[in-house]
Amino acid sequence: MGHGAVRFKRCCAATGAAWVWLALASLSGAQTPTVKSDATWRTTATQPPDGWNTDIHFDDSDAAGWQNAFKSPSGDNIWYGSNHSDQSPNQAWFRYVFTLNQPIGNATGTFFFDDNGEAYINGRLIVADTTPGATTFHPTLDPTIFNVGSNLVAVHGIDTIPPFSNVAVDLFLLMPGDANGDGAVNFNDLLTLAQHYGQTGRGWSDGDFTGEGTVVFADLLLLAQHYGQSLVAAPADAFVNASPQIVPEPSPALLALPLLLLGTNRRRHA
Repeated sequence: MGHGAVRFKRCCAATGAAWVWLALASLSGAQTPTVKSDATWRTTATQPPDGWNTDIHFDDSDAAGWQNAFKSPSGDNIWYGSNHSDQSPNQAWFRYVFTLNQPIGNATGTFFFDDNGEAYINGRLIVADTTPGATTFHPTLDPTIFNVGSNLVAVHGIDTIPPFSNVAVDLFLLMPGDANGDGAVNFNDLLTLAQHYGQTGRGWSDGDFTGEGTVVFADLLLLAQHYGQSLVAAPADAFVNASPQIVPEPSPALLALPLLLLGTNRRRHA
């Protein structure tokens, strides 16, 4: 057997071992990357001047009359001072600035109002709730409203019916290539794409990152471009002194994937 054949067999063995690892890793649970309302959000009970919902650099300091939100024991609910209607103002304004390290490819949100209000992302009105009583909204969000860098979520809450006053926000943000929503593009996503490669009627969680309904080479290319990267959502200040991110090279298993997919398709048509 020649040296080339030996190297090829070793490559195939290594790739096969990687696929076993992939299959096992895919059984583990995934945690959706989330920007959510909590006690770090800034709030005020006095109507703020223009810019509170559009300007990332708006002054929401203690000196400007803002403070950290009250976090309810229930869910991601927050308010000003307390979430009991008889112990808190009937209106409150909230701001939260966070940083994204990567572009967004898919985004949804959950917005809860007890009872009314508006929610904005980077100055764009997302929800305007005028319905009576507590209401939850689940909009699909335009990924282009998010920036690589600093982003702003701003909420105005109105309490009209006691006994509680709450707002809550959860953003579910996915970067291109992140099929399972764990906040990173890795072997698990690669395995998912491979399992559905060439299939129609598929969605994001199957590896269709381009929205065409079919898992194709363009989806593999997106995954390869973001392979090894993570979507980091956190307060913007935490990244002021961050070092430049080093993007790792694709692994041998990723480089071998097109050959494996090609072999699979040939067997299907044999």
